[in-house]
Amino acid sequence: LGYRILRTSVVTRDGLDALAAALTGQTSVIAGLSGVGKSALLTAVQPGLALRSEGVSQATGKGKHTTTAATLLQLKGGGYVVDTPGIREFLPAGLNPAELGHHWPEFRSLLTGCRFKNCLHNREVGCAVQDAAESEVIHPHRYDSYLRILESLLEE
Repeated sequence: LGYRILRTSVVTRDGLDALAAALTGQTSVIAGLSGVGKSALLTAVQPGLALRSEGVSQATGKGKHTTTAATLLQLKGGGYVVDTPGIREFLPAGLNPAELGHHWPEFRSLLTGCRFKNCLHNREVGCAVQDAAESEVIHPHRYDSYLRILESLLEE
């Protein structure tokens, strides 16, 4: 898709220098699910920010909302980053499960190759998207993300 991916770890400190370099001189937003470590990651990149982070609730298994408002932070090397509150769930409002695949750019050229016009790309025989996912033409993380969102839409 053309997005630069930086693999980082607060625990091992892998990728933190690359992330700091990518943030320098830019205005960036850190967004994601609650409890994934957005604030901890920013504090690891720039010690001294002292942002609150509490991780995941043992009772619910979901991230705790410790960041309650978006905060613009100035970085020592130049630039700014916005630390945002976590997102508990993400589901596009009013989206029909049959239309979901059209929102994945890497699926679009494959959609006409499916055997069935009403293919949801999850269990159907003759699904071009599933075939591409199995052969890793579509990145496994992207396909897994699609399947999780599809499952949520089907539960509504």
